[in-house]
Amino acid sequence: MKRTFVVTGIIVLLFAGCTGKKHGWKLYSPDSSLCVEFLHTGEGTLSYRAILHNDTMIHLSPMGIVRNDADFSGNLSFVQADPVKHIDQSYVMKSGKKLKCSSHANGYTFHFRSGSKKMCVEFYVANDGMAFRYLFPEKDTARYVITKECTAFSIPSGKAWMAPYDKPTQWSPAYETVYQNGIPVGTPSPYREEGWAFPMLFEINKKWMLITESNTPENYFAAHVNNDSASGIYYVCMPLAAEAAGLGTPEPVSSLPWTTSWRVIILSPSLKGIFESTLVTDVADPCTEGDFSWVRPGRVAWSWWSDPGSPRQYSTQKEFIDLAHEMGWEYVLVDANWNRMEGGTIEDVIRYAAEKGINVWLWYNSGGPHNPVTEAPRDRMYDASAREKEMQWLSQQGVKGIKVDFFGSDKQILNKLSLDILRDAARHKIMVNFHGCTLPKGWSRTWPHLLGMEAVKGEECYMFDSLYPSRAPYLNTIYPFTRNVVGPMDITPVGFTFQRYPHQTTFAHELALAVVCESGVVHFADAAKVYRRLPAGPKEFLKAIPVAWDNSILLEGYPGEYIVVARKKDQDWYIGALNSTDKKKEITIVLDFLGAGTYNALVINDGEKTSSFASYRQTVTASDTLRQTMLPRGGFAIQILR
Repeated sequence: MKRTFVVTGIIVLLFAGCTGKKHGWKLYSPDSSLCVEFLHTGEGTLSYRAILHNDTMIHLSPMGIVRNDADFSGNLSFVQADPVKHIDQSYVMKSGKKLKCSSHANGYTFHFRSGSKKMCVEFYVANDGMAFRYLFPEKDTARYVITKECTAFSIPSGKAWMAPYDKPTQWSPAYETVYQNGIPVGTPSPYREEGWAFPMLFEINKKWMLITESNTPENYFAAHVNNDSASGIYYVCMPLAAEAAGLGTPEPVSSLPWTTSWRVIILSPSLKGIFESTLVTDVADPCTEGDFSWVRPGRVAWSWWSDPGSPRQYSTQKEFIDLAHEMGWEYVLVDANWNRMEGGTIEDVIRYAAEKGINVWLWYNSGGPHNPVTEAPRDRMYDASAREKEMQWLSQQGVKGIKVDFFGSDKQILNKLSLDILRDAARHKIMVNFHGCTLPKGWSRTWPHLLGMEAVKGEECYMFDSLYPSRAPYLNTIYPFTRNVVGPMDITPVGFTFQRYPHQTTFAHELALAVVCESGVVHFADAAKVYRRLPAGPKEFLKAIPVAWDNSILLEGYPGEYIVVARKKDQDWYIGALNSTDKKKEITIVLDFLGAGTYNALVINDGEKTSSFASYRQTVTASDTLRQTMLPRGGFAIQILR
């Protein structure tokens, strides 16, 4: 990892009041396409606006923090502005939309006082967007409370793709509500008191913007927003008091120094820039905790979706281990209640998997007093001493990963629990996948063994939600532009079986999800017998598909309608396409992203029936095009090998 900071010049002043109390600055991205205006008014308040290619994407919006001992939202005195820093960094991810990342940005830091108390505002302005956060630089062991964050986003009129922030239950909030599809900016949330969840996607004057957060520390909350009118002003909100069964407070508590989450705003003239941005990890803390060469992203055989009682059956786990061996997948996950196994023990499962060359992940309930869910094992990850004992046992058994579920809150105490689990797992060289959890916040850069997070309404909903089948087609074409932009998304794809609520998507659509949806650990949802009886083409595709990509590009698409994605591994490419509409969709793919020479393409398209495939092979070069037709709610998947 390389991260350099070079002083490049002074900040452009908008104005400076003669009293010294009113200031304004223009903050530019390296290519000058993005301008952030940062204002300190005569009343001592702070605000900002964002302008992309001369179009205002965020109107003047308030900033600030209220602490129990000082109000940093008004009556602020300006102290100084540091010289501009040019930030040039490169780093390597273990998984994600691409492994080798680099970014260039201008960094700005402004110092203010509220009475004798200090606060800094830090900006990161890059070609693909901006981020800002608040810092309290003083050193003090006393405990301080932030009672309010005054950040807001004032959005011009346009379209929005947003999901409501969920009501507190024993399972939620867990970012599993339904995205609203292209609603007017300013539309109130269906859950009026709860508001909206990050990330939020906007189309404004044919330009695009995604708002989220990153680098949430253990001493801060994960945020959502609310809007109290149709004005398009979205205010940052703390978690709800009832979350986590009422455990802990919504207001964060910490000693000083103290740094908040980054408020991240990805900006682009096109959806391509939103889809391909790495801004969320660019502003996250680098990995500094030793060697992570043991981290291995991979594919997982998983029995729970097809048979929720199967994790308790030794014979069924053997069958899925055999499936992983046959398919060349690296892992098997034994899900909830494996500690109540019949016909054998979990140690028997681990030994059998080792004989087949398959590694094991195990499921855990995160609770703790923060959730009453009885699925087991529970209470092994919440308490530090119990967690250490369990991690030692996992390491001794050779278990490679854990899936930890049911966090159900964005409060500080749950952020700390997540990060404590990551720290302890890193020491014992155990990979992590969070479910029933908060949204990705760049943690996969800081902790490379965090390979997956749920925080999405995924394929399990075919078992629980009668409305999901009609929503899944358009949700699948919204997620790549929203939820999956900000980090790994363990949607548990490629379920062909009709569960309690049969799906309306075609089999080719389901297959293409393995490419369109990115996660460093991919749980293939269906039964062993279903994958075994697949036609040769789709089975070959699933045997070979990678999960850690060297590069990912958006070929075309529009949220809620369709998407075509290309992802690269070594010299090979995989293309996935989804159609969410009730009409056929014609797609022409220009293959100019290929390298020189000839490639062998396996094309898997919709068959004559929604439950069938049509496959063919041909040689292609970078000068060729591929023309495909997707059925209503259909899709296609293409493997292009060097």
